[in-house]
Amino acid sequence: MRCLCREDCRPPADSYRARTTRNGADATSALEVSLESQDHLGQEAPDVVYSRDGEESGTYIPHYPRGLQLTMCRALGGFVSIVPLFAIAYLFVSTVDPSRATAAQSHLEVIRASEGDSSDTVLAKAEKNKERADGLEAKAEDLLAKSKQKSDAATSLQAQIDDARKVEKEQEELMKDLKKQLRDAEALAKSKKKWASSAVHDVDKLSKEADRVHEAAQAYIDNATEFLDAAKDLESSARAEIAAVRACYDLPGIKLGPDRASLLQKPPIAMDMSLNSFETCRSWCLDHRSCTQAVFTDSYWTGGNSTCELFSTSDEPNPTSFLDGYNSTICGSQSDSDNLVSALKKVYAKKPWIPEPTKCAWAGENCMESKCCADNKVCDWQWSNCQYYTCNKQDDFFAHCMLGGPAGLGGSAVSEAPKAKDGQVTQGTSLFCFSVVMWNEGPTMQTMDPEGMVADHWKTNKHSILECEDYMFVDGLPTGSVHNIDSFTHAWTVVRDDGRWKKHDWTIKVDVDTVFLPERLRWHIQQWALPQGGRAYVRNTAFKFHFLGAIEVLSREGLQLYYDRSWECDKHIGKQGGEDYWLLSCLEGIGLNYITDYALLNDKYAGHENCNNDWSVAFHFYKSVRDWDACYAQTQAAGAAAAAAQAATAAA
Repeated sequence: MRCLCREDCRPPADSYRARTTRNGADATSALEVSLESQDHLGQEAPDVVYSRDGEESGTYIPHYPRGLQLTMCRALGGFVSIVPLFAIAYLFVSTVDPSRATAAQSHLEVIRASEGDSSDTVLAKAEKNKERADGLEAKAEDLLAKSKQKSDAATSLQAQIDDARKVEKEQEELMKDLKKQLRDAEALAKSKKKWASSAVHDVDKLSKEADRVHEAAQAYIDNATEFLDAAKDLESSARAEIAAVRACYDLPGIKLGPDRASLLQKPPIAMDMSLNSFETCRSWCLDHRSCTQAVFTDSYWTGGNSTCELFSTSDEPNPTSFLDGYNSTICGSQSDSDNLVSALKKVYAKKPWIPEPTKCAWAGENCMESKCCADNKVCDWQWSNCQYYTCNKQDDFFAHCMLGGPAGLGGSAVSEAPKAKDGQVTQGTSLFCFSVVMWNEGPTMQTMDPEGMVADHWKTNKHSILECEDYMFVDGLPTGSVHNIDSFTHAWTVVRDDGRWKKHDWTIKVDVDTVFLPERLRWHIQQWALPQGGRAYVRNTAFKFHFLGAIEVLSREGLQLYYDRSWECDKHIGKQGGEDYWLLSCLEGIGLNYITDYALLNDKYAGHENCNNDWSVAFHFYKSVRDWDACYAQTQAAGAAAAAAQAATAAA
C-alpha cells in the first residue's frame, strides 16, 4: 500500500519521483509530486516506480495534480490501493485528454497486475482506514485543545513573571531610595549629635546663670514681702483711723441710682480685698474718705458675678429699686451722721407700701374670716346680665359664698391698683415678652397663612416681642383655638421654669396674629405709675369681660402671685371657654388687682379695626403676612404723623 494523502511526505520542489521507505520506519507509501513544477494533468515524469521489495520497476507513472490526488485519497479514507487510484485517474484523464487515455490504460493494467487485490477488498480496507483516521483526527483535536490550554497557561504565567520582574525592579528602586535616606539620616544624626553636644554645654551655662538670677530674685521677693507687709499694716492702720471718724448706714433691699459720672475706679492700694459680698463692699466704702455711696448687686440680677459699685457724690441718695438682691450703703464723717440719717429716712419715704393680697374663699369654703368670695361673676353670652358671688352668714361660725344672693358680708375683693404717691418709686419699664406658636399647623381659613409663617415673618424683621428687653417662643399644644386653656397654662409654666421673667418689671404674652408695639407699651406703663413691687394685671378692652388674650400684661410681682397660688385655680375653676377668661377668673380669684387701660388693645372681636391709631399698643387679629404687614405699616405712619404734629406744637 502506498500513502497518497500525507501532506508532510513532499519531495523537493523539482522531484518527479515516487518513493517508498525501505527500512520499514514509515509503514506507508507516498506518491509525492511537486506543486510548484506541475500545474496541469498528464505531464510526463521519469519512469521510476518502486515495487514492494524496493526494486525499480522501470514503469512510467504519469503525474497528476496534488489537489486531485489529495481529494481522491481523503474521499476514500486516506489509504487506497494504487489500482483504484489509477482507475479513477484513467477515467479523469480520458475525459480531460482523450489522447492520453491509451497510456493511462497501460499503466493501470500494469498496476493491477502488481497489486492483485480486488476493488471490493480495497474499499473495505479503505473504510476501516477511514474509521481509524476519524479516531486519530478526534485525538488530534483533543491534543490541540490541550495544547491551547497549555499555551494560555504559559501566556498567563509569562504575564505573572513580567509583573514579578516589574515589582522586583520597583523594589530595587525603593531599596536604593531607602539606602539614600538612611545615609541622609546618618548624616543628620551626626549633625544633631554635634549640635546637642554644644546645646548641653550652653544649657549648663544658662542653668548656672538662672540659679544666680533666681537667688537674686528671691532676695528681692523677700524684701518686697517685707515692704508689702509693712504697707498693709500702714493701710490697715490708716483705714482704721479713717473708719474711726466715719459712719455708714445700710439700706438692704434698695438700689441707689447715683450719677454714673461719680463712679470710683480706685481699687484697694495694697490689700487684696475681694468685693464679691455686701460686707466687703460696705467695708471698702467705709474705709475710704472719697466713697459716699456703695451699691452691691447680687449675681441673680447681673446674670454673672456680683458687682460692687462705689461712688463719690454729694447728691442725696436716690433709690431706683426696692428689691431683694440689692444692698446699698451711704457713708460720711461721724459729724455728718445726722445728715446721713435724714437721707436714710428720705430714701425709705420713697418706698411704696404694697399690701398683701386678700385671700378670699372659694365656693363651698367658709368666708367668715375673709368676708369675700374668690369665684368670678357669671354672665350671659353678651356679658350684659351678670350674677355675683357674695359671702352670706349661716350662723355665728360659718358663712359661704352664694351666686346671686344678697350682699351679705361682701363679694369680690379685687379692685383698681392704686397709683404711686408723689416721690415714690414706680414700677420700671423692662419687658419680658413671649408668644405661643403652633409652628407646624396649617391655616384655619383659606385667606390665612399658617401661624408659624406669620411668626417667622415678624421674627425675621425683629418686630413684636423681639423689641422687648428679653423674649422667648413657646411651642403650643394642639388643643385648638377655642378650648385652648391647657396650651396656654402650659406656656405660663414654661415661662416660670425659664426664670428670666424675674429680672424684668413686666411679663407680656402676645398672640402671633397681634401687631404689638413694645415702645408704646412703655409709654403706657409710665402713665400707670404702679408703685414698684405692685401686684397687678391689665384690663385691656371695654369689650365683655374686659380682658382679651391677644395681649396679656402682668407685673413681675403679680405673676409671682399667680405662680404661688395657681394650684387653687386648677382646683376650683373649670376649663370651659377660652384661656383669657380662665386666666382672668384665676387672677381675680387669687386677689390680684387690675389696671384699667382700654386703649391698650385694638381688637376686631371688640368691633375695633383701626391700625391708624397712634396710641394703642396691640392690634388684633391679622392672620396673614400681608395683613400683618399692612397693619404694621399703618401704625408706623400714624406714629410718625403724631410725632410730627407734637414737634410742630412744641415749636409753636
